[in-house]
Amino acid sequence: MPLILTGFNTQAQGSYYNQFAKRHTQYMSFGVSTASYFGDLHRRIFVPHGGLTFQFNQYIGPQVNFRAALNLYAIRGDDNTGQHDLEFRQLSFEAYNAEFSSGFEFSFIPVFESKKRPVFNPYLFLSVGVSTNNPRVNYEGKSYNLRKLRTEGVRYPGLVPVVPLGGGIRIRLLDYFNIITEWGYRFAFTDYLDDVSTVYPDPEILKTDIARTLSNRTDITGASPGKIGGQRGNPRENDSYLIWSIRIEGKISELLNPRRKWRR
Repeated sequence: MPLILTGFNTQAQGSYYNQFAKRHTQYMSFGVSTASYFGDLHRRIFVPHGGLTFQFNQYIGPQVNFRAALNLYAIRGDDNTGQHDLEFRQLSFEAYNAEFSSGFEFSFIPVFESKKRPVFNPYLFLSVGVSTNNPRVNYEGKSYNLRKLRTEGVRYPGLVPVVPLGGGIRIRLLDYFNIITEWGYRFAFTDYLDDVSTVYPDPEILKTDIARTLSNRTDITGASPGKIGGQRGNPRENDSYLIWSIRIEGKISELLNPRRKWRR
């Protein structure tokens, strides 16, 4: 009898998840976003910059789903607007990066059928991923790739690991559509999102005149040039950034069904 009951329970659970998968499975979303970075050139205030976001969700239970996301985002920093006491450095950067990540979401309210989901459903998420890392600066009308110039005499990678985590609210729009607003903080495993981390290098180790010029720009303010080995950044803390987005989400099977009439 125990074996029969065990088999029955297993079949029941399998049937339950099969039925759930048929009712509430894969969703795709896209939208707009804004990003802000925190590092050696910017610390205290939120300065937004536009971007795009795309995401795939695979529901694996009433409250849990797998997610894979692509974010195209821009970040910038400037000593003149960085709200710190190191304006004399006159350093700045901008970067247009792409981030890919995957992980899991946990919804506060369980959903068993798409048509019976709540109007508002908050969720939390945790992912791991990678981001491109190519800080640039405009100087005398030309854009330079700071990573390739090695302005601190240091080689650092163009891809960095990141850990996105945060939360959002899924808002029911139609039977198979949602609007999502999401906030996510990114821990980056580098201190070079802004090309600033340690000290002023010996100019002799830099390979080009433009690298030497962009490495030490303190003369712009009339201050004495940064001394070799003097503070240029803070290597004790890695850089980070956050992304806030608004997306529209639709169930993939319904998006591919030309005969479907969506209702509220």
